[in-house]
Amino acid sequence: AREALQQPTAYQVVESFLRANADALTRPDRPAGCLSIQGGLSASSGNEQIAEFLAASRRSGEEALAQRLGQAVEEGDLPADTDAAALARYVMVVSEGNAVHAAAGASRGQLHSTVDLALRVLGS
Repeated sequence: AREALQQPTAYQVVESFLRANADALTRPDRPAGCLSIQGGLSASSGNEQIAEFLAASRRSGEEALAQRLGQAVEEGDLPADTDAAALARYVMVVSEGNAVHAAAGASRGQLHSTVDLALRVLGS
């Protein structure tokens, strides 16, 4: 994610993040999916602190993305009326949804197809 935030345009930031995420979720040398998502979803009632820690970590990433997209708005790279926080949340929803689908067996190609659709929100 840090590398994605360094990309020169908002489109490239989002594309880099979502494509790298799709690749990471489907690495052949690791279990499919994401520990943060699966751990948060499966934490029992006695382990709320785990789910809260994982959620805070995801929120931190979303906030960093929102800041970077806000910078893109200020620079004129995104329209002035863009809600950077809502856009960041959208990107994270796509990312987290891909994580759930990867754990359920979706292929890398299928996840990248979802990324292709998500990128249409930004245009080119």
